[in-house]
Amino acid sequence: ALKTEQPYWAEYAMSDPHYKASMQPLRSLLCVPVFSMEHEPLGVINAMTIHTPRAFLPREVEFLVSFGRQAALAIENARLHQKSRTNIDQLSEISKLKTHFLSLVSHDLRGPLTGIRGFCEVLKLEQRGPLTPAQLSLVDQLGRQVDLQERMVDDLLDLARMEKGRLGMTKSATDVTQLLQEEFDKAHMEAEDRGVTIQLALDIAPQNRIIELDGARIRQTIWNLIFNALKFTPEGGRVTLRARMERDAFCVEIEDSGVGLEKEAQTRVFDKFFQVSPGGSTSAQGLGLGLAICKEIVTAHQGSIRAESEGLGKGTKISFSIPLKQPLQPSKLAA
Repeated sequence: ALKTEQPYWAEYAMSDPHYKASMQPLRSLLCVPVFSMEHEPLGVINAMTIHTPRAFLPREVEFLVSFGRQAALAIENARLHQKSRTNIDQLSEISKLKTHFLSLVSHDLRGPLTGIRGFCEVLKLEQRGPLTPAQLSLVDQLGRQVDLQERMVDDLLDLARMEKGRLGMTKSATDVTQLLQEEFDKAHMEAEDRGVTIQLALDIAPQNRIIELDGARIRQTIWNLIFNALKFTPEGGRVTLRARMERDAFCVEIEDSGVGLEKEAQTRVFDKFFQVSPGGSTSAQGLGLGLAICKEIVTAHQGSIRAESEGLGKGTKISFSIPLKQPLQPSKLAA
């Protein structure tokens, strides 16, 4: 495989002329070479059967080739990271490789997620036979999990755009009351699954509900903040989404009764890859990108965002405000 630089497979491996006897018996073997971006051989990824001979399907070969490309990028990223300890000039190369790697992985993940979503829709149509209510509920849950995974993929893509300075904003007249209600409705089912009560409190007069902002990005921000609150609120807890219109700003708060934040974490929670566990300690939970992206979006609107907590076990409130293009007259603030 390394000599030809192409995948090599044998349905009957032990009778293949290239096979060398080993201590491990096997029947079928697929070998995929792995090369760096500079075409340096890094190794071979093997897939094998040990009981029954079988032919490898084209999609299996393609999957292993794709996995090999991603593994090569990960290996190179790790190598560059090691070298950066002694050579500061390589930090720029690491950043470029990381961005490229995140972009590649994000695009590769979209294909399987799209397929899963498609199968969910086929199952809902019940063309292969009727489903019980319990089965339909499982399909709905699977669809929601796909939604969450797609949002994580979007976060990776947004990180790549942020590091390239390409996280664009397209502002237009947006009905913020409708936007908030729709995001609340979507989060309601997720909250029910987690055993958390979610509430919505709007203080926006009808004549003030249309303002200039990037509706898609603010929608993304609100969802990230709601989901973050749900993730860190235990069963039986509460999450409240509040929004109001001040004279010169649109203000949103998401408050939870969850695990809370230590003082140090309140200043770092918007850093990229900073993570807080449901127990309050800093350990891996998700990608650690959601709040960093929220800050980037709010800042791009010339707004501000902050996190507040009285300490561990006392809940968290994250609030942001976006300045209005035209300040409101005091007489127009009343609902």
